[in-house]
Amino acid sequence: MRGDVGAVMTALAEHRPVFHSEADFQHALAWQLQKADPAARIRLETRPGRGTRLDVLVTSDGIRTAIELKYLVRRFQGVLDGEQFDLPDQSAHDISHYDVIKDVARTESFVAEGFADIGLVVVLTNDPAYWRAGRATETIDAQLRLHEGRVLEGALG
Repeated sequence: MRGDVGAVMTALAEHRPVFHSEADFQHALAWQLQKADPAARIRLETRPGRGTRLDVLVTSDGIRTAIELKYLVRRFQGVLDGEQFDLPDQSAHDISHYDVIKDVARTESFVAEGFADIGLVVVLTNDPAYWRAGRATETIDAQLRLHEGRVLEGALG
């Protein structure tokens, strides 16, 4: 994959600052990745193993990059560039935190098992609760928080 995902996300944000769903985000990201690297092979919803799906697989210059996506949204209703958006409030932060960490573990396993050479998890959100550290430390999901600067390490389980 030529270039970095940050540059691709920046280019995508210029044209698509909001998405209707994770599938909409997945399609738009794949399109932007293809524009950034026309020779790349982009595949959506591949099956690395029985009962397992991968959101995006990019093969470029012989390097396979596995990308898992999460689109975690807060309530938003509005019109952007003439397009109506009505996003729900996905307020179950503890479950969403866990789902992101599961995706990290899955992506690590794709690399460890040789299905991919590089693994990425891209989390896109309009909810500041995901990137700001919470004040309460005695919550059920305190160990799962994903705020800016947080480092997760060790085994999942």
